Amino acid sequence: MMSVPSTPITPITPITPIAPSYVILSDGKQCQAHYTHYYDDGNIAFLVEDYVFRLFRSVLARRSEVLKDLFALPQPQSRDEPTLDGLSIIRLKDSMIDFAAFLDFIHPPSSPPRWATVPRWRALFGALRIARKYGVDDVDIQALKGLEGVLPTTLDTFERSTVYATLNATVEVVNLSRELGLERFLPLAFYRLATLSAQNISSSQTMAVLCRLSKEDLVRLHVGRAALQDALVNQAYYMPDMNPHAWRCPSNRHCPRGGPTAVPLASKKSWMTLLQFPLEELRLRIRNPSIYGDFCDDCNDHLRERVRQLQATLFANLLLYFKLSD
Repeated sequence: MMSVPSTPITPITPITPIAPSYVILSDGKQCQAHYTHYYDDGNIAFLVEDYVFRLFRSVLARRSEVLKDLFALPQPQSRDEPTLDGLSIIRLKDSMIDFAAFLDFIHPPSSPPRWATVPRWRALFGALRIARKYGVDDVDIQALKGLEGVLPTTLDTFERSTVYATLNATVEVVNLSRELGLERFLPLAFYRLATLSAQNISSSQTMAVLCRLSKEDLVRLHVGRAALQDALVNQAYYMPDMNPHAWRCPSNRHCPRGGPTAVPLASKKSWMTLLQFPLEELRLRIRNPSIYGDFCDDCNDHLRERVRQLQATLFANLLLYFKLSD
């Protein structure tokens, strides 16, 4: 049985098909036929984890010079090497989920793929990993385009995205982005790690998840969180809802909240909330017309513009705060 060097595998529990089917190898071993990519008329067999993929040699050879060269190698003739219906079996030390997601681009399934129950972003990372390993450029391009559609890189897409709902998912995005050289996805992933972990930083469970980061990225996370909060305090200190004595309205007589006797806004817009979730809290201040409703129109417009500028500045400097360009 031929073996191909492994790529790093991110642990994922394989999805158990509803009605699994099995094949018997020549050595008597029973293996599960992959639920999507086992074609009875296929002429090449792969064993990935404990799943058998039966595919078409010519289709794969046309898409990948790496696989074409692999197929050209002499096949082992040892009686100890199992076969499938007379076909030699190539063992790949890859993730079954990754390999299946890659094949979904080669042979698009007629129904939603089984990895649809795995997060789409995770399957796309897997397909990209396999495409790069075997030099399949068109799948590389398609998988990367798919990732750009589901992973946030702007404030608008970040607000709508649910990818970073948990620490586990966010850490995995960081590690996979590092592995595949996709730095564009790192700034908002690190920002989300900083805000999620700050809520329960002393928890052993939180630290266990964070320690799946590299040592360097764990340092970047802690340094970046402090740098982000430092930049926020330096600029937000002069906002009237954070420091009522720091704002003077040019038209004192017509702006009851703009004079030196102004008081802070409601407690829910406190320093704590702003420090924990700065981008989200600033977006709320931009969108909620009641937050600066007691100020005159000129002050209201001016304050909203300052908030927009502060949010844009913090977002633009995430690379700097978390030292991601180092």
